[in-house]
Amino acid sequence: MLYFKQELISCAKQIIQAKETQDDCKVLKDFCDIEQNLKAYYSTGVYNQQEAISLDNRLRKDYPLIEKLYSLPSNNRRGFGNNKSKNLPPEINNLDVDQYGILITVLLKKKIINNIEDSLE
Repeated sequence: MLYFKQELISCAKQIIQAKETQDDCKVLKDFCDIEQNLKAYYSTGVYNQQEAISLDNRLRKDYPLIEKLYSLPSNNRRGFGNNKSKNLPPEINNLDVDQYGILITVLLKKKIINNIEDSLE
């Protein structure tokens, strides 16, 4: 499993919430779209599968780093250490990964980290 440094994840969230640039505003919207889907699932167990798939596909195009996260060694499992539960539907798991991909992209663009591995515990 991959575990991310929570202080860096918190830093990335603060950056996008500050909305200093137009890019930050787009990132915040994308992040909020993910959060909306994840919150619906975690609170009710129900989500719109097609919406989740569509969002995931768009985000993977906009943030190529997401695909790189899947290629990192993770004990041969695709789980991410910050998931709230195991055995998530694939669409929800993908959105969870997308969320971290977006935040790590922000950290790289702002030169807070130099590579993906800098964000891992």
